[in-house]
Amino acid sequence: MLNTVEAVLQTNGALEFLEPIHLAAAQRVLVTFTGSLRAALAGEHPIPQPLIKQLACCLYASGYCGTLPQAKAIATVRARMPQAV
Repeated sequence: MLNTVEAVLQTNGALEFLEPIHLAAAQRVLVTFTGSLRAALAGEHPIPQPLIKQLACCLYASGYCGTLPQAKAIATVRARMPQAV
């Protein structure tokens, strides 16, 4: 079974989960990240189009948007906004 949790990989290598994780036993995890994605999320590069499309699908599937085109518009506009400081 695959579960997704959000975490931050600190510069010292520590993995900090953003929400409490309760496990019955030790679990093996796979962590993936890319420098280019990190730079895009920091506003140094444009966010990759597939990531914007994935966000749009999540907005639509969650019910946040009534239509997929509306979700795509929100995701695209938000991806182009300057990052909050």
